[in-house]
Amino acid sequence: MALVLLAGAAGLLLAERAPWLGVAGLTAVALALLAARCWTDRLRAGRLDALADRLAKLAEGDRTVPTPFVGQAGPVGRLADAVARLQQSALERELTATGTAVGDAALELQSRRLSDLIEGLGDAFYAMGRDWRITLWNAAAARFLELPREQALGAVVWDVFPDLAHGAFADSLRRCMASGQPEALQAASAVRPGRWLDWRVFATPTGIGVCFRDITDSKEAEIALRESERFRRLAMAAADIGAWELAPQSGALVWDERCQALWGLPARTDHQAWLNSLHPEDRDRAQAAVGAALDPKGDGAYAIEYRVIDARDGTERWLSVNGKALFAGGRATRFIGTAIDVTAQRRTSEELRSSEARLRLAMEVADIGAWDWDPATGTLVADARAKALFGLKPQDKPDFDQWRASVHPVDHARVEAAVGNAMTPGGDGRFEAEYRARGQDGVERWIAARGKALFDADQPVRFIGTAVDVTVRKRAEARREVLVNELNHRVKNSLATVQAIAWQTLGKQTDDAAARDALSARLAALARAHDVLTRHDWEGADLGEVVRQALAPFAAGDPGRFHISGPALRLTPKAALAISMALYELGANAARFGALSIPAGAIEVNWRIEGEQLELNWRESGGPPVKPPTHRGFGSRLIEQGLAGELGARTVLAFDQAGVTCAVFAPLAGVQAGDPKAHDL
Repeated sequence: MALVLLAGAAGLLLAERAPWLGVAGLTAVALALLAARCWTDRLRAGRLDALADRLAKLAEGDRTVPTPFVGQAGPVGRLADAVARLQQSALERELTATGTAVGDAALELQSRRLSDLIEGLGDAFYAMGRDWRITLWNAAAARFLELPREQALGAVVWDVFPDLAHGAFADSLRRCMASGQPEALQAASAVRPGRWLDWRVFATPTGIGVCFRDITDSKEAEIALRESERFRRLAMAAADIGAWELAPQSGALVWDERCQALWGLPARTDHQAWLNSLHPEDRDRAQAAVGAALDPKGDGAYAIEYRVIDARDGTERWLSVNGKALFAGGRATRFIGTAIDVTAQRRTSEELRSSEARLRLAMEVADIGAWDWDPATGTLVADARAKALFGLKPQDKPDFDQWRASVHPVDHARVEAAVGNAMTPGGDGRFEAEYRARGQDGVERWIAARGKALFDADQPVRFIGTAVDVTVRKRAEARREVLVNELNHRVKNSLATVQAIAWQTLGKQTDDAAARDALSARLAALARAHDVLTRHDWEGADLGEVVRQALAPFAAGDPGRFHISGPALRLTPKAALAISMALYELGANAARFGALSIPAGAIEVNWRIEGEQLELNWRESGGPPVKPPTHRGFGSRLIEQGLAGELGARTVLAFDQAGVTCAVFAPLAGVQAGDPKAHDL
């Protein structure tokens, strides 16, 4: 500090002594500025300029200039005090009066000290005359500008630094040289690309002085901070996130444009306006969360979701708000955070919860259990109903091995195969099985299970499904099978009785053996149709199976004479009986008069579905030439009228010379049976 004051005093002294003004080409103003700059960077430029102006006038001998800085605290005041004392000092009077060798020695000493001061500055410093020749060049300037003092002194600045001749630095030098007014700026160096300088220019009696420092590190940090802030803003805008800050002591609230849009409130508002904007049901909870965050005893964390009512149009929104309170001196000093609109997510979540509740209720009503198996760990998660199916208690935690052990030995291989197929990559992952299981409670139950395996990278990662107790249905099916078999047996016995009675009656009343044979054959065809239906529990029969069974008596020994084709179609019991009887009549006629009456004959039966209609075709070929009948017999009437009456079908029977043809067109709705599995759960 003493060195600085000495430098300031020396500058004023030299300024008073006009004969020595050329020393270093500096005025008291320049020295005062350097001293203050060396002191502290915290002094405001305006205060330095004002002080410099007053010191300059004092140095010129104007004793009327007020010195308001004298007596003030701080470095500026101390410098002003030194100047005032110097004005009255004996040294000043002695030097002014005598100009003796003592004064010269003192001046030389002060000059050396001034030179030491300038060299010791942390900042780079140089001075130029009005001809732009360099008159002073300190070590810091030599290092930064990479030019030794001996090369710099006396050189024209534009010659040694051509890049300095243009741009902001050159402009500031020229303005200061012309006006004598100080200049200050921060900019990229024209001589050292990539470096940033804090630059000061001031007038001297013979030209100008320049003082600068390298601020690259702080500038780059500032730029990085600015870029980080820009990135943060872009990221928050992209994520639709708003930012806010609450002053805990005053309750003042400021936020960005996104928060303004979310709340419908202005950029600057207060805590009470925020509280009023909340949904009435959420206010107490939100206020309590703020209080907890601002409590110095806590960690300052704030995370909550609540509803706000837009102050502009009343729109209700769900917001997720997070923040952090900062503390100092045992109290909250700042409270900052973010907000994001989660209305869509909340609605989706609520809809999902409602859907899950409906599904859970439906499953409870339908008595369906749910399970979820992790193939990697063997963990099996089941709801209460699924656990009950296996005789487990609600608190039990089953695994896959327990489930496997519960499967009845007779069903074990079949169920394991179904599980393996579901877990095979490339398949549809579906699992369906009905099996018996003996639970932990010792009760044997029939279980209908359905599920689906989920895959990741061709590996099963999850297997979920449902289970239903079908014990009652299975027992009912078993009883029904017994009853159906008994009924079928009795029907066949009844048909045999009818056949015997017809045989005896016809045998006594007529000698027409053909009539007896025809009646017997028709009853036999009816019995075969019953057999097909019985195998399918009288719920329906496949059309292909019905065709083959109806024509079986005529294919004995040479089944290759029949060509049967068509898509899978499940017939109702009534349709199966009607079509079976019609095909039998056509086969019997072919055996007596048509294609089946000679070895070379053949019959083609095919069908197709056209829209909502079944088209069934019979075509004979290779038989003897066909002669149209002179009248419609019983068989023709049975075919045409029977199909029309039973199925609402239209029949076209033609006796072409090449072979008999018959086309049946029936409404699909009248012949197609439903899926027998549709009743299964």
